Order: sequence, then C-alpha cells, then structure tokens
Amino acid sequence: MDGIYDRKRAALENLIEGNKNDPDLVRVYETKIIKEMAGKKLQKDPVYMAQIMDEFRALIRELDNQLAAQQDGFVCGPRFTLADAMWAISLYRIQWLGHGYLWADYSRVRDYAHRMYQRPTFRKTIIEWPYPMPSSPHTADVDRAA
Repeated sequence: MDGIYDRKRAALENLIEGNKNDPDLVRVYETKIIKEMAGKKLQKDPVYMAQIMDEFRALIRELDNQLAAQQDGFVCGPRFTLADAMWAISLYRIQWLGHGYLWADYSRVRDYAHRMYQRPTFRKTIIEWPYPMPSSPHTADVDRAA
C-alpha cells in the first residue's frame, strides 16, 4: 500500500467482505472505492493540489471572519446550526488528512474546531462511528479525548 487512497480502498474492501449479504451497502462501498481511486489520480497533479490548498486557506480565513463577526461561538449566531455541523465535519476531515496546520494561526477556528469535536453527537456520529476510514495520526489526540 502506498498511500491514503490505497488504505481507504483496503478498509472499504474489508467492509464489503463484512457486509457481503447486504447488496445495497456493498454497492455504496463499491461506489466509494471508485471515488477514492479517482482522487488518487488527482493527488499526483501538483498544480491541482496547490489550487486545492489555496481554496482551503481561503475557506479557513472566511470561517475565521464569520466567527469573529458572530462572537457567539457558532457560525450563524448564538445556536448550533447545520452550518456548524458541516464545518465540524469538514475541519475534522481536513485535520484527519494532516492539514490542521491551516488554522494554526487562527485561534478562533482552532478553538471552534475543538469545541465542535467535543460535542457528544459529533463524537458519536463522526469520531466513534465504526468507520470506513483508517485511523489517522493527525486526529489521534481528538479521537482519544473524552
């Protein structure tokens, strides 16, 4: 195995084997394998990857601006909304890939991410869910936190 896409494929193949009596679930996992293998091809294009990283940086800056404007701890105001759920999942996945450094200089985003990761529903449905993805050293501290 030479990279994350191959590790994801192996994990998905294990899930297919473990759920071979559920054709709908097998079909979903097979589709995910196709998506992951397409991503593997793009990963080797340095120009494309640089553009993606620039987009990540711009999105993190925008999130920081939104958090600064709200001052309530959430993206859209004083309550947790679907926007926060989407950001929490996105930040966790970006961190899982090893790019958590993108918000190292944005204390609002860093604190927001850690608050979102500690939400019981987030922990149960994202971090502790029996996952199709292998563990990542980049989220080990988050995954272990109570």
